[in-house]
Amino acid sequence: MENEQNESINIQDVFPNLQPIKKAPSMYMVNGIGTNVYGKRDYHAQTGAYLKTYCLAIFFIPIIAIRAYRVCDAQNGGWHFLGREPLSGFAKGWNYLLLSSIVGLISFAAWADYVNSPEYRAKQNLAKAQAYMEEGNTTAAVDRYIAVAKSYTSYAQTGRQELNDFVANLDKQPLNNVENILDVFKKNYFKGCDEALSTQLSKLVTTNAQSEPLTSYKLYKRANDLAKKKQSDPKLKLQLLEAIVSKHPQETKYASELAVIYEQQKRWEDCEKILAPHGKKLVKYEGARILGQIYAQKGKLEQSDALLVPYVNRGIDDLKRIEQEYNNVWRASQDQALSLFNYQYRYDRTTPQEELRKKFQIFFQKHLKKDPKVQAKLEEYRDAVQIVHVAMDLGMVKLYLARTEKQESVRAKKLQDVEKLFLSIQSAAGSSDRYQLTLGQVYYWMGKKEQGKKQFAEFLKQNAGNATKSLQLAKIYRELGDGDEALKLAKEAYEKSTLDADKKSAAEICAVSAVNTEEKIEWLKKTDLTSPHNSASLNSVLGDKALAEGDNENAKKYLLKAISSYQKQHKNSTTLNNEALVHYSLFGLDGNVKHINNTARLLEEAVSLSPNSSIIIRNAYLYMMIKSFCDVTGPKVDFKNFQEQLTSRILQFFYRDRKSKQQILKKLKKNPTFVKAMSYMKKSMILSPESIDTYSTAAKMYYLLKDHEGMHGLLTQLRSIKKYLPQNAYSGVGLAPYASVFQQQVDHYKTLANSKNPMTIALAKSNYIYYSLLLVQCGVAVNHQDLQKLAEQIYTNAPSQATRQNLINCHLLQTHVAMLKNKDYKSNVAKYDKQVAHQHLIAVALRNYPQLKSLILANKNFVKAVKLLKESSQEFPKSTKILHWTLLSSANQQKEAMLQNFKSSQLQALQEINATLSPVSIPVLLESYWFYEALGQKERAQQLVNDYQKRGVPFPK
Repeated sequence: MENEQNESINIQDVFPNLQPIKKAPSMYMVNGIGTNVYGKRDYHAQTGAYLKTYCLAIFFIPIIAIRAYRVCDAQNGGWHFLGREPLSGFAKGWNYLLLSSIVGLISFAAWADYVNSPEYRAKQNLAKAQAYMEEGNTTAAVDRYIAVAKSYTSYAQTGRQELNDFVANLDKQPLNNVENILDVFKKNYFKGCDEALSTQLSKLVTTNAQSEPLTSYKLYKRANDLAKKKQSDPKLKLQLLEAIVSKHPQETKYASELAVIYEQQKRWEDCEKILAPHGKKLVKYEGARILGQIYAQKGKLEQSDALLVPYVNRGIDDLKRIEQEYNNVWRASQDQALSLFNYQYRYDRTTPQEELRKKFQIFFQKHLKKDPKVQAKLEEYRDAVQIVHVAMDLGMVKLYLARTEKQESVRAKKLQDVEKLFLSIQSAAGSSDRYQLTLGQVYYWMGKKEQGKKQFAEFLKQNAGNATKSLQLAKIYRELGDGDEALKLAKEAYEKSTLDADKKSAAEICAVSAVNTEEKIEWLKKTDLTSPHNSASLNSVLGDKALAEGDNENAKKYLLKAISSYQKQHKNSTTLNNEALVHYSLFGLDGNVKHINNTARLLEEAVSLSPNSSIIIRNAYLYMMIKSFCDVTGPKVDFKNFQEQLTSRILQFFYRDRKSKQQILKKLKKNPTFVKAMSYMKKSMILSPESIDTYSTAAKMYYLLKDHEGMHGLLTQLRSIKKYLPQNAYSGVGLAPYASVFQQQVDHYKTLANSKNPMTIALAKSNYIYYSLLLVQCGVAVNHQDLQKLAEQIYTNAPSQATRQNLINCHLLQTHVAMLKNKDYKSNVAKYDKQVAHQHLIAVALRNYPQLKSLILANKNFVKAVKLLKESSQEFPKSTKILHWTLLSSANQQKEAMLQNFKSSQLQALQEINATLSPVSIPVLLESYWFYEALGQKERAQQLVNDYQKRGVPFPK
């Protein structure tokens, strides 16, 4: 019954929308992508048929509904497809939604692509830029114009034109807005308007330099950065910085920048003026170095130390970092070069290894020059290594402070700090040999002579038989002021070396170390005279020889040839130093101050190139001091042929009382050349710790200037190195060996006394008397009566402290000659006349021989001398010499008043310094003994006598 009912069902009637199909739809999936049927709806219970939707699936997820099929389940799985029916409303809606979404996305993408296209964006930016410009927002407008100008669109040219038009009218913009506009150009890396910007900025800077110097200076630097040829206008830069410092004195950065320019112009006073108010705020800038070095030159060592220490510490840290970075890029470059070289010679099996190594060295050097990283880092290293010179200056300051420190424990600590500082900069010295030599030199500077000599001995031992190394050490000894040791090493190298080059180098050192002119010439002739340097040196020495012999014509010829040769050579500290000395010889020849000015200028330049050369520093302080004396004395003197007498003694010819002396010393202290000379003198005492002449000059200058701090510092320094000072044995021959030299000077100044210049005549005649009195001490007979008449004439015509002293000495000589007729005087006192001047002999007789004292006091010449001495002591009570006090006190003149001045700490320091520097001088022994005895220090006086007598020095009694 049931089967019959089923058979009578018409499918088409049951499912009127069913459309017959010929075959089932294809269902195929690959990796989850393909077509399949999904779902189950509209189930018909009678037939068991239902609808499944045929879909496109992605990752097994139905995405698009394609058709709907009426199916029945198959007995073995799967389905029997009865036919196709319409999609459901949901499926159709889903398809429409999906399609709309796809169309929408495509439309949106097309729209987005259009609005984000370079053309559209350029058009919009151009419109916005024009709108911003109308609103007055120029910064935003420029930003948009740059975006358009940098685009690769049809609007780019328009954008560039708008920018050019804007830049052409930049001077109409408010000054404070220009910087913001420049920042926009910089932010966008746009270079198209750099030259035009630079030009317009320059106009703006010029216009606003005085009213807005700070902003103008910032724009000035930006203009220089933008210009293709970075050529700054130094005058404008100076003008701007001066205006800034004037208007904004609190701006440390700009004060420092201005000081750098002043330093280049050698305007030291201006540097100090603008930098001093900033103090410790300078430590981040170059101003710290500049002011610190100025303070060092002026002797303000504590202030100098405070500024230079942080500057140098930072600089040394930077140097070490950059040095390490340079080494790293150098090694990387070497590895790269080695790889390239090995690849290039990969098939070479015939070239010997030694030759390959040589080829690689050449290859590597060329590679280094082309390696931009190495060259950039090398340039950075060269800049950073300049800190070494500043550190050396700081080292000199610290060393001077340490050596003048009175407390032993503090001094030891300071010396340790100095040693650490010097060692911290030795990486820049290079090779280990150079390190050894420099370290030995530092030990000498620090007063550790034994350690220095040990270092040098080890150096010689390691380089035994090496003449070149011996000559290096000879140069160091010469720098340290030990000419004898330098000459010894150079002569040994000359005798032992088999190489012609070493022999000639040794001859050069022998020539510069020799004292005698003939010996200098002999050694110079053994040098390589094809060398312009050596031929110039020979001409210089020959010129000096001719000058000393009075052959002015040949002297000038040789000296000018030497100068011409030096000027053609490569400029370095040695050629500058040597040329400076030749100019000084010319100064002695014709007295033209341009030569002494050239001497000072060249030596200052030489110092800047070799700031730690003791020879150059010594020459600088000596000759710059002479220049300062010339500056102070003015055009009143014809300096022709006066060079050997231009010491501080010349100043005495220009004052006769306290007021005139104070005036001339005030001028001297303010003289910038003198200030530098004093600074170099202090440095010379560090670099040449055994130079007696430098210490002696320092003592005289400190006493003349009443520089108590300098005098006591010198004394402390000498106490710390006293055992290392040269100790000459007492010879007893006195000045006799120099009689011919003195006679030559007497003849010279006798001729010079015919000058028409009154002051020149006074100087010449005074020097004639001075050398004549020295001849007396040599045992040479002179007409003492004529000397006295000449001295009286000079004092009458040109009264001064110097001419008064000359007359005093002549009166005392007359007294001495008269006393020689007395047997007791002749046998007990005059027996020392070869070692002691007649002035001291008179004093010895007054103090030790009562029977002679009455005769001397009655002598009319002695009475005249006492009168002049009294006059001098009243004018200059704080400058009275011990000898003069002894003479006056013996005559019962101003004894107590002068004794009070002896109690000054400066005079006591001077006496100890003189005794330290002149350990075999009878006059120094006598004056020191009288000084301590006058102060009631009899035990100290007797101990001094005992010390001198141990050295074989007799004590006249």
